[in-house]
Amino acid sequence: MDVLTLRFGLPRHMRMGQSVADQSIWKGIAAICMALVLVLLSIGPMTRALSFPSTTVPATHPSVAATSSSKSIPAGLQEAIHRALGPGPIGLGTAPLVSGIARSSSGWSALAPHQGISATISGSGSLHVSVGDKGLNGSLMARSIGTGTDGTATPLHVMSSTLVGSRLVEKMGALSTSYQVTSAGLEQSFTIVKAPAGADGTLVVDLGPATGWAVAGNGTSLVKQGANGSPSLKYSELKTTDARRAVLASDLRIVHGTVQIVVHGARTSSYPIVIDPIWTTTSTPTATLTASGGYFGMSVALSADGTTAVIGAASVSRAHGAAYVFHVSGEASWATSSTPMAILTNSGAPGDYFGQSVALSTDGTTAVIGATGVSGGIGAAYVFHVSGEASWATTSPTTAILTNSDGLSGDYFGQSVALSADGTTAVIGTRRVSVNIGAAYVFHVPATPSTPTISNLPASGTVGGGFTATVSTTGDGVTSVTSNSSGVCTASGFGPPPV
Repeated sequence: MDVLTLRFGLPRHMRMGQSVADQSIWKGIAAICMALVLVLLSIGPMTRALSFPSTTVPATHPSVAATSSSKSIPAGLQEAIHRALGPGPIGLGTAPLVSGIARSSSGWSALAPHQGISATISGSGSLHVSVGDKGLNGSLMARSIGTGTDGTATPLHVMSSTLVGSRLVEKMGALSTSYQVTSAGLEQSFTIVKAPAGADGTLVVDLGPATGWAVAGNGTSLVKQGANGSPSLKYSELKTTDARRAVLASDLRIVHGTVQIVVHGARTSSYPIVIDPIWTTTSTPTATLTASGGYFGMSVALSADGTTAVIGAASVSRAHGAAYVFHVSGEASWATSSTPMAILTNSGAPGDYFGQSVALSTDGTTAVIGATGVSGGIGAAYVFHVSGEASWATTSPTTAILTNSDGLSGDYFGQSVALSADGTTAVIGTRRVSVNIGAAYVFHVPATPSTPTISNLPASGTVGGGFTATVSTTGDGVTSVTSNSSGVCTASGFGPPPV
């Protein structure tokens, strides 16, 4: 049996002349070092599973779970740990997987957090991929490889699984499969070492049942749709190359209820051939809202419950502009056929650009609409309020018109707007005040003002700075954030004015 002996202490020449206090300090450091060694030894198995050395797992032993040490910690080491770290229980274990591939009780676990994908890979090669908690899953893996000559296929079986760094490699005879987690998802690559017997130029890899899958992207991907607008599972970005890095024509097909990867030109290619698809997710729109012309969608705002939307179209009716209010009974009720409940406008004229910017309160009952072209480019912002989200109508009256009494033509007051959660505080941006330095104006009710309550200019504004190209405010309306066209942000605290 191998015995590891650890000895900590000071070299003789350093102990000479040391005070008792100094020696105590060094003994404390030695105790900490001993404790760290213990921790490193205890997490060694986990570290090996996650990254550094190669770990080979025979296919006949699918259970490869990393377990905590069952041995008691030696008394001397316990004392050293307590001296260094204080009293309390000492435990050994493994950290949960955050991203990447690691051993599990059934083989391997993979987690791709950027895409919300998790997967289990058994010691025999069975793959199960899931998307979050939506009940959406897939199980495409290499089951056989054949040629296009007579359809003869050779079954594939995992002979060994090896984790090299962050990549899991399964040896399967004529083909090997590898998995790696990237920011794009879970990469699943197939490497064909040599041409199968009878290869006539076309290779076929059988991936299993096609239940729920649909071919997309001209054969470059498969999609399994999620329910009610939830993310869909996607098997995509199919690309095939040979040893010379030449790209080979390949596509995904569904033949007799089975998913296949078909590779063309294999006869004249240099082996190995690598087929490189990836598991990822995609979200599809629940609904597509439209209106005729007018830059519909130039600005948008949504209530907190997701049932009311205001969409600006500043160029409608020769740039008179409009804002469209949509409302549905519940978040899941949106549909492409949804029609606007109200079309809001001002009493102005062409060139007002009403709808240049929009904002909506949390409860969806108060809206602020910017109109930068009003009064020859001075600009204005219009406040609308209704009793309930379902009460919006084209005839809804304007509650207030917010302006800058000192404004000049070309200021474009209303370039950006923001509204507090309760709809009582509004921040209005104007980009060209003071020769393009810009400003942000804060309005607050219950008293409905017709002039700005607070004017906020940057402390070091410069001509052409474009301050307040965008504005936003916190839910309680006491903090405002403004930015210029260069992306520089300024945050300021505002207390509501005296009532």
